[in-house]
Amino acid sequence: MQQTWVMRMVKEAGSPLATSPHSSRSWGTVVTIAVVATVLRGLGCEPAGNPGDDGSEATAGFDASVQLEAVATQLVLPAYNDFLESARALESATGTWESAPETDRAEAKDAARDAWREAMLDWQRAELFQIGPAGSSITVVGGEDLRDEIYSWPTVNPCRLDQELVESVWDESGFFSNELVNVYGLDAIEYLLFREDSENTCPPQIPINSDGSWDALGDDGLESKRAAYASAASTHVVAVAEQLIAAWDPTQGDFSGQLAGAGEDGSVYLDTSQGMNAIFNALFYVELIVKDRKLARPLGLRDCST
Repeated sequence: MQQTWVMRMVKEAGSPLATSPHSSRSWGTVVTIAVVATVLRGLGCEPAGNPGDDGSEATAGFDASVQLEAVATQLVLPAYNDFLESARALESATGTWESAPETDRAEAKDAARDAWREAMLDWQRAELFQIGPAGSSITVVGGEDLRDEIYSWPTVNPCRLDQELVESVWDESGFFSNELVNVYGLDAIEYLLFREDSENTCPPQIPINSDGSWDALGDDGLESKRAAYASAASTHVVAVAEQLIAAWDPTQGDFSGQLAGAGEDGSVYLDTSQGMNAIFNALFYVELIVKDRKLARPLGLRDCST
């Protein structure tokens, strides 16, 4: 499995970074190139031929359209479908946590945490596919920002989440369309599920502290609201995952066809090179986010004052 290989590479790639954090040749770039090679090799492509000196056509073997279709149908859609399954399990688990009697609430919360871990693992495998609808509407061809609707990290705001707990309006119509992505999604659900204490992350002058509304929740009230909020956010994640799959499904939005038909009439991609570049650019998530932010900062190797 390509994803398993990538995760192993990331785990084993710490030494070069640690020994030479300022090296101009980042190991993340090497990982990215290796991922591209592995994906293409796994899809069965042969090296493209080169035009002969006499001007003859290139040797047959590489068909970009076939490769683009394979990426869509054999990598992207299966990853999204796997995530949808685990997202539905998370929705069920957080719903159980919300409705559990006080005597069973701790056990239900543990089960919801396990479900979150499974959903997050499946989503992390899909993080490399920020192409088309999952990608940024500003920087990605065909982007609809659906990735951020599911997982907006590093765009997070714990204080705002605490304020939302007090306001308790997540069940109102339009909440998820009107609020910023930093108050819902897998990252917000993580905060709601794994926060152990009854403190909030806001400064004293924020109204929930200055007017006493946070303290008024009480421990039991806070736990109930965290569960209800997590349940609502999980339901939204499922809805967005279904929307994402529908966008790629050949029988619905058919972005798979858009990618496979790069350069053809009706495709958002001007040519096959633009389609291949979209895939290659998305793989830099390993370099810019996994290596530089998820690994290097916690390890004290980047953006540290000491």
